[in-house]
Amino acid sequence: MTRIQAVWYPSWYNLDQSLEVGKESEYALFRCVPEYLKEFGDHVFFNESYGVTWKPTDVRRVKAMVKSITNSVLGAILRIDTSERFDYTITLADGTELLVNAEEEPGKLYERRGGEWVESTRVVDDWRMDVELSLCENEAANQSLNPTGNKPAS
Repeated sequence: MTRIQAVWYPSWYNLDQSLEVGKESEYALFRCVPEYLKEFGDHVFFNESYGVTWKPTDVRRVKAMVKSITNSVLGAILRIDTSERFDYTITLADGTELLVNAEEEPGKLYERRGGEWVESTRVVDDWRMDVELSLCENEAANQSLNPTGNKPAS
């Protein structure tokens, strides 16, 4: 299987994709990475950032399995759940659950302790998540997701 390294960098406000290690799904990457994200390379997860209006030509879709998610501060991550409207839940490899405010105070962190969310003492100064993807072997499946091609715009 072809593997690629991609970056998930949050825009918060419920604009980001959920990820889970071991889950195969269809993911959207920027076709042409915006200037403010170019430092992360050609493979950056799409989000509706900073007033960008989504258009089908903005994304390239890939069918892939998430092999790993890591963050320079949090370490290995099992899951990033963005499905709650204004909070993201991050599950670390050791099972620790973190709740990240994604609206009023983006990045404010809470930790689940004894079934309760309490303010965390952790400080995350870099929300970049490095994600290893294993692309679907079926090129036809990936091509059908992108009739105009799967490559970033030049």
